[in-house]
Amino acid sequence: MSSVVDQVKIALEVLAVAFVIYKMLVLARGTRTLELFVLLVGILALELLSRERYLDLPTFRWILDRFWIVILLIVVILYQDDIRRSIGRSKWLDFLVKGRAITPSRTLEELIKAARALSAKRIGALIAIEREGTLEPYMAESGIRIEAQVSKELLFALFLPAYENPTHDGAVIVGKDRILSAGCILPLSNRTDLESWVGTRHRAAIGLSERVDAVAVVVSEETGRISVAIGGELKAGLSPDELRQFLTSELGQPAEQSLLERFRAAAGGSRDKG
Repeated sequence: MSSVVDQVKIALEVLAVAFVIYKMLVLARGTRTLELFVLLVGILALELLSRERYLDLPTFRWILDRFWIVILLIVVILYQDDIRRSIGRSKWLDFLVKGRAITPSRTLEELIKAARALSAKRIGALIAIEREGTLEPYMAESGIRIEAQVSKELLFALFLPAYENPTHDGAVIVGKDRILSAGCILPLSNRTDLESWVGTRHRAAIGLSERVDAVAVVVSEETGRISVAIGGELKAGLSPDELRQFLTSELGQPAEQSLLERFRAAAGGSRDKG
């Protein structure tokens, strides 16, 4: 009986380790954190092998035993941006913070009106819309906090190409029916198969959608063309109606209440009954 229990424990341990490694690879995908992960796994494998009889590496063990904290600090310093982005992609505790995405309301129409107006004037724009993944790391690294209600007029003003306007070249981040930040710098895609007309804004939109579960709306400064990036792919040349249909499909589902919101609602209902 004890042997069966031991086998079950070993199987559970293997599954747990495999799950953790898989999650780390998913979070690291598209960033240099994957290189860091491979490096650390390689060092760990060498350290374990160095303790075996057939591969005795006393000098290597001595270095690791005395300098592993220094090595870890150096690695964290060198890869801090990529580590922060990978952690930002994590969906841990999403059940507590659901509901960041926009809801099918006036906000969606204001986004479409703004895209139409910017397109008509050929004013370049990049609007990143949160879904399940948070864009907080990009707001923390750059940009100006806005925390304002979404409106066509405000979005138009944020992208006006004036020297005095510090936000016109960056991205606006929208989440939970609010303009959260403007003038944000987003990561560029490293893809080499993109068409020649794809500029910096479009590459930033694709790059963001490769890393985070978000939707990015782009208005071309040269042609006024409206495009949308999602899942690392770019859908170009959308009309305002096509944009509405797309955003409604991807963002138009009512935001799910978080666990805390459901608890508050239940507590409020209990008080009312009392």
